[in-house]
Amino acid sequence: IYDLWIMRSFVNRVAVITGTGSGIGRALALALAPQGCRLVLADPDTDERATIDRVVDVSVYVVDLSDALARQIFAEQVGFRHGT
Repeated sequence: IYDLWIMRSFVNRVAVITGTGSGIGRALALALAPQGCRLVLADPDTDERATIDRVVDVSVYVVDLSDALARQIFAEQVGFRHGT
């Protein structure tokens, strides 16, 4: 499975990643950014500066994904902005 993940092209793909202020979410964002992936970062906190400053094509949303209405609005915003 790992080899297939490496072989796959992420150029111009949109990745929605949560919890990007630190940990696995941040590591994933930093790994996908140099591969040409368009990133949508979602986190309930706004302290994502360390991640944002290291990537180029990024959209940031402060959203509580445990709230169903917030998830719906977030999905619509991402679809409108990124076309997918």
